[in-house]
Amino acid sequence: MVNELPLEIVTSLIVTLFMLVVTKLRTDVSSFFTFWVIMFGYINAGESIGLAFSTFATHAGFNITIMSAVVRFYVALYLIAFFSTISIGHFVDESS
Repeated sequence: MVNELPLEIVTSLIVTLFMLVVTKLRTDVSSFFTFWVIMFGYINAGESIGLAFSTFATHAGFNITIMSAVVRFYVALYLIAFFSTISIGHFVDESS
């Protein structure tokens, strides 16, 4: 865990920069750190979720399929809840 932490921090910073700059989302400090914390949590928890699902069955393909379905379900629920409560224009950078 300790050995993986620097790599997870760097990876989450790169993903955050990509999400905010390339997609032209608002790039202020609060948006950056919000996305960074979310990406760090997602990357950090991903391995733990994979290990938990690997205990269900011995066949790796089945475990990957089940894990993918569950993660997609929860991401869809999160996106529905997120976009139903905010205005999309709040995150879009209109200056460029």
